[in-house]
Amino acid sequence: MDGDLNMPDKKAVAVEPPKEYNSSELDLWLNHIYQLFNESEILHLAKATGTTVDGFGAKGLQKVPKPLLRKTTLEKLVKVSAPLNIIVTMYQSLFQKMKDEQDPQEMLWRLRQEGVSPAARLALILLEKPEYFLQIRGTVEQNLESKKDPFDGLVETPELELQAKIQMTIQLEAALKQMLEIEQLCEKVNLPQEQSLEHVTKQLDPSQRGAYLCFAAQSEAWKQWELHHQEALWKLVMLDALPLLAQKSNEVQTLKDQLQKLQAKQEMMEISMKQQEQLIVRQKQLLAGLEEQLKMQKKVTKEMEKERNEAMNKVITVEPLEATPLLNDPRVKLILFQERYELSQWIAPSSLVVFKNVGESLKWLKTLNKKSLEKIIWFIDSDTCSSQEMFLIENILSMHKAPYRFISGNDAELLRKMISYLEGDIHYVTT
Repeated sequence: MDGDLNMPDKKAVAVEPPKEYNSSELDLWLNHIYQLFNESEILHLAKATGTTVDGFGAKGLQKVPKPLLRKTTLEKLVKVSAPLNIIVTMYQSLFQKMKDEQDPQEMLWRLRQEGVSPAARLALILLEKPEYFLQIRGTVEQNLESKKDPFDGLVETPELELQAKIQMTIQLEAALKQMLEIEQLCEKVNLPQEQSLEHVTKQLDPSQRGAYLCFAAQSEAWKQWELHHQEALWKLVMLDALPLLAQKSNEVQTLKDQLQKLQAKQEMMEISMKQQEQLIVRQKQLLAGLEEQLKMQKKVTKEMEKERNEAMNKVITVEPLEATPLLNDPRVKLILFQERYELSQWIAPSSLVVFKNVGESLKWLKTLNKKSLEKIIWFIDSDTCSSQEMFLIENILSMHKAPYRFISGNDAELLRKMISYLEGDIHYVTT
């Protein structure tokens, strides 16, 4: 935006201040604009006001330290008899370009997208949209006091279609500005009287080099067209421009990509709020159902735990059975590493050896002599044993050539496997 600054015309007619402000109020806001000037704007004003700094010539302003140049320039500006003229002339190109913009919100959003300086935006709204400015003046003052952008929190992002329109306008204007031969070309092109897309395409000679390009550069009417008409004009303009600047083809593709992304976003946002609300309701119902299932599961688990404890207590307190156990062989020993109360009803207690862990069983086995080990058929419950622990047990038993089997499963399965092995031949193997 700094490249669009204009030098003041000494013959220009004095600018009339907006009637909405008194002189002291206008001076106050002009001072706010001065404080917002960036380095480029300060240098421009220094040249415009004839500011000089001791030790630096008129052509040496760019070498002046920036804080000193700012201080000297603003002091000179305060003493100027008509500072409003300088401000208006300085941003004349901007004021001219935005004169047909009706909505200040759209104007501010577009200017922010184009990188227009805070000082220029404030000057434009202050002088061109005074009624709107009076509505937001309090917020602007707070933003300036907080060292924020003057319009922070005041500009809403427009709808996607409007964003696309504004972005397309910005892109098209930027492309037109860089066309080197446009002035010479446009001298040969007569603008159609009717400036709708239909009349433009009928009246302009497509064989005339740069016809659509020159129409877009000279006319402001296309900026008010519908988005798809602007898109059609854009394509025609770029077809005109490509022979002049072949490198513009990349910008055309970029713009198409941007439009496609905007359209994709718009399609995604077209999902109705009702559908989203229905989704939320379904999710809440699902969550409520899961919570109810969890509550029931906790209740069932608690009841099962209670029944299990009661059953366990009955097993522990039950009187010893008078009937002979299913497995009552003095040659058999079953090594367990956890209590299995039901097994004591099926296997003689003398055949059950329960240890807290494998370490205890190893110590006990090492205390037995070879004869004691050889005459016993050993069964070891492997459900809670690691491979290394099984190896240690196996090492002791095989060293003394004691018959053994590793077995696993529930109580019934353990009993079934033991009986099955005893009915057949048992060897020094593991399962």
